[in-house]
Amino acid sequence: MKKVLFSLAMMAILTASAAQAELPVPKIAVVDQIQILRNSDAVKGIEQQFESRRKAFQDEISKQETSLKADEEDLKKKSASLAPEAFRKEREVFEQKVGAAQKKVQAMKADLDADYGKVMKIVQNNMLEIIEGLAKEENVNVILPSHQILLFAPELDITGTVITRLNAKLPKVNAEEAAKAGKAKK
Repeated sequence: MKKVLFSLAMMAILTASAAQAELPVPKIAVVDQIQILRNSDAVKGIEQQFESRRKAFQDEISKQETSLKADEEDLKKKSASLAPEAFRKEREVFEQKVGAAQKKVQAMKADLDADYGKVMKIVQNNMLEIIEGLAKEENVNVILPSHQILLFAPELDITGTVITRLNAKLPKVNAEEAAKAGKAKK
């Protein structure tokens, strides 16, 4: 029985060491995706484009608020002169306007957020393609996000190279066209 256990143990050790011999030597790189997205020309352009859309969105909301406040003031003035039933009907109409305005604002915000997500996905996909290409070029078999590493040697960081290549490959993205293309695919 001891010989059988000893033989099994030796086979397990030999099998484990043979499996370890087949593993490639790790070649590691580190990348800071947040820095890439923060510093890429495409994302800077996207942010500018969406800032103008956000401003237009905010202007539309302000116009609606102003109109609703005027309607509310008008309703308050009418409250003394209208019969209770007529005032109730006018108030219901006003509340429907408020509800419709809230739904419109929510829809506009959802569209803006969805468009932003679609456009950023384009940048992220290009970034990942570049990272994969660098890994092949440099024979890197492990790429780690820098925010999950406590300490690493600076020469392992490929972030700068990725930013340079991303800026060359994707200097800008037309946010409106990209968002429309994403909607057309649905």
